[in-house]
Amino acid sequence: MRSDQQIKIDITNSLSAVCRLANHMVKQGYDIQMDGFRIRSRKEDRFLFQDSCDLAVKIEEEWRALEVKCRKDLFTCMADFPRSTVFVDSKSKTFRRRKYPLLGFVQVSRDHEYGFFIHRDTREHWRIRRIRDGRDNVYTNMVICPKEYCNFFKIDKVVL
Repeated sequence: MRSDQQIKIDITNSLSAVCRLANHMVKQGYDIQMDGFRIRSRKEDRFLFQDSCDLAVKIEEEWRALEVKCRKDLFTCMADFPRSTVFVDSKSKTFRRRKYPLLGFVQVSRDHEYGFFIHRDTREHWRIRRIRDGRDNVYTNMVICPKEYCNFFKIDKVVL
């Protein structure tokens, strides 16, 4: 079971990945919105801190939700990704209601240098698998997708 301190570290690392991706997308010409950053003091309070999405992206005058996950894998492209499938997210988070229509999910590599995009239109290829979450030693229903349906890309460095 992860400690409250480890969860805070994970959330901070996730924010770093979200900010780097947001900067990358702004450089690509997209308008971006981000919810305020909140760290809960106890794991039990996690449901009080849910956001509507990690990033909102304006596409053709409509805001879309983009969920961002930071994973422990190191990769640069589909060929060196270590598995044949990727985690989209937990089933409950994948199909939950959002403030904006879902655009998709981005998974960011451990070093925040690369990522891949899973578009919502690939849903027909998604499957649900019951997987043991080693961080908290519990089983959860995860949505997975074959990596062939992911678009891999390099994330530009943040220049301030």
